[in-house]
Amino acid sequence: MSIRLAIILIFALIVAAGAVLVSRSQIRPPVALEEPKEYLYRLDPFAITNVSVQQGSMVQNFRMGPDETWVFTDENIAVSPERWGGVVTLLAEPSARRRVMDVIDDPALYGLDSPSISITTGLSDGQELTIHLGNPTPTGDDVYAQLEGYDILYMV
Repeated sequence: MSIRLAIILIFALIVAAGAVLVSRSQIRPPVALEEPKEYLYRLDPFAITNVSVQQGSMVQNFRMGPDETWVFTDENIAVSPERWGGVVTLLAEPSARRRVMDVIDDPALYGLDSPSISITTGLSDGQELTIHLGNPTPTGDDVYAQLEGYDILYMV
């Protein structure tokens, strides 16, 4: 093999390796910048002792039973773990898509003067936190929400 052919093959190898490195460095998945999560509140899930969901005139109450299973308060019947699983975790840290405004100008505009659903979370120390859910947002992807006693408007 001649020296000229060896130099041409080495040069071709260097060019091919460089092309591979350049093409790999440009094939990076786009990095999605996530905004920090906004929470209505954050609790210890083990501090939640009862939950009440009100939709219109219909109210359904749940409580932690003596054997640490959740039961329907009225019938004292255990709830289905498949359907209930994760509910307490969601209620311990209800996250919002975003904060819309710090002081709600007119709750009626967002359906919060007479909310469609209210969820009350009872805690072991006797405190209660109530989230009111109002009208859907214009896109229909979220609903407006407010934590009772606070003027902040959220999209959830």
